[in-house]
Amino acid sequence: MFVGVGEAALAPAAVSIIADVIRPQHRGAAVGVFLMGMVLGGPASIATGGILLSLANARVFAGLPFIGGLEPWRSVLVVVGASGFVLPLIMLALPEPTRRGSSAAPRLGVAIGRLSADWPVLAPTYLAMGLLSIGDYGLLAWVPSVLTRRFTMPADELGWKCGLVTVVAGIAGCLTGGFGSDVASGRSGNAGRLRFSMMNAALAALGAALVSAGDSRCVLLGLGTWTLFSSVGGIGGIAAIQDRLVSESRGLGMALGAFCNTLLGLGLGPTLVAIVTDRLFGNPRSVGFAISVVVVPAALAAVILLLLA
Repeated sequence: MFVGVGEAALAPAAVSIIADVIRPQHRGAAVGVFLMGMVLGGPASIATGGILLSLANARVFAGLPFIGGLEPWRSVLVVVGASGFVLPLIMLALPEPTRRGSSAAPRLGVAIGRLSADWPVLAPTYLAMGLLSIGDYGLLAWVPSVLTRRFTMPADELGWKCGLVTVVAGIAGCLTGGFGSDVASGRSGNAGRLRFSMMNAALAALGAALVSAGDSRCVLLGLGTWTLFSSVGGIGGIAAIQDRLVSESRGLGMALGAFCNTLLGLGLGPTLVAIVTDRLFGNPRSVGFAISVVVVPAALAAVILLLLA
């Protein structure tokens, strides 16, 4: 629970700081580089945890005070947790940025008022980002099942192939989304960012359709295509939201975006795929078709919402 509280506070604060430090014409690229940490962090955390657990099982930590007598898994958690005390020291070196575009003191009432005034643009954008997250979480949860159930792919092969595709496509999407969104903004302002996201949401739908193909290579291609274009579209949407908001409401605006992504994406994505697999197809091997049935309409609805925005 405490880890969750810390993680929830991270993105709103970080993106708000980025918006104050970075000029608007480069804001998309900065957000893309920041979000790339999430793409790299997942696989890196699994690898680091495995290495530390191997060291603990080899009793490398046995001579250390306090943790030497702990079970290996406990000592790993203590080592990882203790490293968190170093990060606040690094943060102390970060200067407080000057608020860009406003000199007013941040107040909750002001922030809510700013969000309400721009709701016709923000609401469809938030909802579109949430619908793309349905695909993010849905594919992440169920593509491995597609590869094992339909193509009997071994677990070790599945792990490195899915991991490689996701990491490469995610990094490319973060970098491309940031720079591409900035280029679109330079040509057409905030509307350019939204059109850029809309185009990539449409391309992501093609990736979701490929997941139901009858070849494992097409499934992996579909996973990579979705990850690439969904990342590009999502970063463009985040940058567009930050451009619309003034300094006092950027943190709250980002928090609402994260809330919508989690509520719709994590809450509905994996569950809807499971329900469609069981209730509509009635066959566990049809999970790839269920992904397409759920995610393709979600992506196309996101296109329509971004067009409205």
